[in-house]
Amino acid sequence: MLKNYLKIAFRNILRHKGYSFINISGLAIGIAVCVLILLWVQDEVSYDGFHQNIDRLFLVPTWHDHGESTGLSSGAPPAVAPALKKEYADIESACRYQPAYSEILIRSGEKVFTEHAACADPEFFQMFSFPFVVGDARKPFKSPRSIIMTERMARKYFGDKQGIGNTLIINNKYSFTVTGVLKDLPHNSTFRFDFIFPMEFLREYRNRPNILDTWYNCSFYNYVQLAPNVIANELSQKIAGRVKKSRPQEKITLFLSPFKDYHLRGIAGRGGQIEQVRIFSIVAFLILLIACINFMNLATARSSKRSREVGIRKVVGASRWNLIRQFIGESFLFTFIALGASLILVELLLPLFNSLTGKQLVLALSLGNPILIWLLAITLITGLLSGSYPALLLSSFRPVSVLRGGLHSAVRGSLFRRILVIFQFSVSIALIIGTLIVIAQLGFLKNKDLGLEKEQILYFRLEGTLQEKYPVLKQELLKHPDISQVTLTSNLPTGIYQNGDGWEWEGKAPSMNPLVTYLSVDHDFLNTYGVELLEGQFYRERSARKTDRVVINQHFARLLGDGPAVGKRLMQKDSDSGDTIALTVMGVVKDFNFKPLNQEMGAIIIFNEKSWWTDIRYISMKIQTGAIAGVIADIGREVNKLNPEFPFKYRFLDDDYGELYSSYEGLGKIFNYFAILAVLVSCLGLFGLASFTAEQKTKEIGIRKALGASVSNIVRLFSGDFVRWVFLANFIAWPLAYLFMKNWLNEFAYRTGISIWIFIISGLLALVIALITVSYQSVKAAIANPVVALRYE
Repeated sequence: MLKNYLKIAFRNILRHKGYSFINISGLAIGIAVCVLILLWVQDEVSYDGFHQNIDRLFLVPTWHDHGESTGLSSGAPPAVAPALKKEYADIESACRYQPAYSEILIRSGEKVFTEHAACADPEFFQMFSFPFVVGDARKPFKSPRSIIMTERMARKYFGDKQGIGNTLIINNKYSFTVTGVLKDLPHNSTFRFDFIFPMEFLREYRNRPNILDTWYNCSFYNYVQLAPNVIANELSQKIAGRVKKSRPQEKITLFLSPFKDYHLRGIAGRGGQIEQVRIFSIVAFLILLIACINFMNLATARSSKRSREVGIRKVVGASRWNLIRQFIGESFLFTFIALGASLILVELLLPLFNSLTGKQLVLALSLGNPILIWLLAITLITGLLSGSYPALLLSSFRPVSVLRGGLHSAVRGSLFRRILVIFQFSVSIALIIGTLIVIAQLGFLKNKDLGLEKEQILYFRLEGTLQEKYPVLKQELLKHPDISQVTLTSNLPTGIYQNGDGWEWEGKAPSMNPLVTYLSVDHDFLNTYGVELLEGQFYRERSARKTDRVVINQHFARLLGDGPAVGKRLMQKDSDSGDTIALTVMGVVKDFNFKPLNQEMGAIIIFNEKSWWTDIRYISMKIQTGAIAGVIADIGREVNKLNPEFPFKYRFLDDDYGELYSSYEGLGKIFNYFAILAVLVSCLGLFGLASFTAEQKTKEIGIRKALGASVSNIVRLFSGDFVRWVFLANFIAWPLAYLFMKNWLNEFAYRTGISIWIFIISGLLALVIALITVSYQSVKAAIANPVVALRYE
C-alpha cells in the first residue's frame, strides 16, 4: 500500500511539474526561514548557559528615586558585594566586575597592541565558569599587579608559550605578571574581555584610594551566588535598604536579578533580546504558514482534477481514512523534498544572515545537536499543517456524485481559499509596513537635529604625555589649514553616563530630585561642536584651576524655575567630606542630545576642564571637507611626535552615531528580507492559482471572445477577484501593523510619526506585485485563439 501511495505521489509530481515546483519552492523558503531563525534563537537562548551555577547567580542592580521618576541601573556601588557577602548567610559568594569600557596599551617586548581589559575580584573566577588552561581559579591573582589573559591573547603575545610568569607593561607605566590563562571565551558569553586585572588595582590606577569603598558610585557590576535552596525574592527584599543603611541620603534600592535572564530579559524585564526573539519567531512562523497555505490552496484548487481518482478508489473499497493517509503522505513527501532544498538555501543564505545579525551561526547536523529535533518537528508540523485540509476535503467526495460528472463537491473549498489568500497578503503587507516604518525611524534618528554638529568631527583619546603636551599639540594642529577647531572633553556626546543627584537650589520642590549628568570641557567646546549659547557666558580661556562657575543646559534651567538661570546657586553635599559644594550658573546652552535617542534628554552641568567631577579624556577637532586621508596622516605625525609610546588611533563622531543604531539598522534589513520572502512565497501561490483559474476558464474565455469581448475586458475579468482579495488584505493588515509598530516605536524617547503614506505605498506595492504575478496568465488567456478552446465543444 505504501509503495503504491509513493508511486502515485511521484507520478503526480512529475506530471504536474509547475504545480510541484511552486509547492516545493514555497515550502523550501518557509522552512529555510524557520531554520535560520531557529539557529539564531538557539544561539540567543544559550547565552551564559555554560556557567555551572547559573541558577544561583544573580546580578545586584539598583532602583534610583529621582522624585517624580525612577531610574534603573545594572550597576551598584562597589561597597555592596563585600557587605552582602559578610552580612547575609544566604549569600555563598560575591564579587564585583567592571567591564572594559575602553582600550589600554599592552606591551610585551616589541609587541604593542591596544586591548580590552576588565577588572574583577578573585571570587569572579569561582562563581563563573571560565576554565583555566594554566592557573588556579581559587587563587587567580597573586598580587594587585597580577593579570589574567585569554588563550587567544597568550598566543598573540607569547606564541606557543603558555604565558605564565611573563611580564606585560600596561600604558607604558605599570608592570604586570601573568598568573593565569583562560580558555577563549564562548561566543555566547555576556562577559567580553581579553584581559582581567584585580579589582584592587583600581585604587592605584584611578589614584583614588577609596574608590572601592563608596556607597554612591553605581558604575560597578555586583554579583552574588546564593546558597542552595535560598528563595531569591525573599533575600531581595532583605537587601533592598542596604545602601541607605550605610548612607542614608542615598535614594538607592537594591534587588536581585537572575543572571540567567540578563541577556534575554535584561533587568526587571527591561532590555534584553527577548522582544527580537519573539518578533523573529512570529515572522518565521508566519512565512512558513504562508507556504503551507500555498500548498492547501493549490491542492484544493486542483481537487476537481483528482475527484475521479477519489471516486474510483472509494468504489473499489478505499475508506476515507485510507484516502486521508494517502494525501497526508503526499504532503509529507513534498515537505521532505522541500526540507532538502531548504538546507541548501540555509547554507547559501547563512553568510548574509550572519552579516545582518553579527553572529557566526553554522548549520551543524550532528546527532547531539537539538537542531535535528527541531528540524524534524518543523517538517512534521509543516506536513500536517499543509496536508490536513486538502486530505479532509478530497477524502470527503461522494463517489456517485463525482463519477456522474458532478464536480460541485470539488469546489467547496473556494471560499476557504479566498480567506487563505487574503491572510497571506495581509501578512505580506504588514511586513512591508513594518519595514518602511523601521526605515523611517532610522532615517529620523540619523537626521534629527541633535543640537550639536557630528559631521567632520575627529577624536582620539588623551594617552601618555598628551595631557601635559596638549597646548603644544593644539597649537600645531590649528596651523593646519583643514583643522578649524580643537577642544577637550571628558566624554563623547554619543553617551555621557557620569551623573549624580541630590542637587539643591532656592525654590526647589521637595519631590524634585533630578539625575544630573556631568561633562567637563575646555573653552573651545561650543565652537567645535556647534552648541549654541542662549544665556550668560561660556568659559573664555583655558583655565589652570577649578572654578565654582558652571554652565547648564536648557532642561536644567527650566527645572530651576522662572526667571534667568544665570546667577542662581546650585548646592550639593560632598559625598566624602560631607561639606556643601556651591556652584554658580554662569551660562545656559541650548539642549543637545548627550545620550542615544531611545533615552530622554536630561539635565546637564558643563564644568571646565580642571573640574574634580570628571577627568578629561578626549581631544576632538573640526575638520574641513577635503583630502581627509592627508589631514589624518598629518594629525598622526604630530601626535606621534609628541607621544611616540602610544599608537595613534582615531575615530569620527558620525561613525559612532551610526553604530548606536546599528542593531536597529540590522533589524530593518532583516525585516526587509522577510517581507520580500513573504511576498515571494505569496506570489508563488498566487501564480499557481492564476494558472489553474486560467485552465478552468479556458472555454469561458473562448466563448466571451467569440461574442466580442476585448483583451482588456478579459484581463479585467480575470484579475478582478485577485485585486479585491488584495484590497481586503490591506484593510486587515493596516490596523494590525499600526498597533504593532506603534508599540515598537514607544521604545524610543524620540520617534517619527506613522504616516498614512506608508500604508498607502505598502498597499499599492502589494497590489502591483499581485497584478504582475497574475498578469502573465491573464494576458496569455486573453490573447489565446478561441477556436482552440472551442474546437472540441
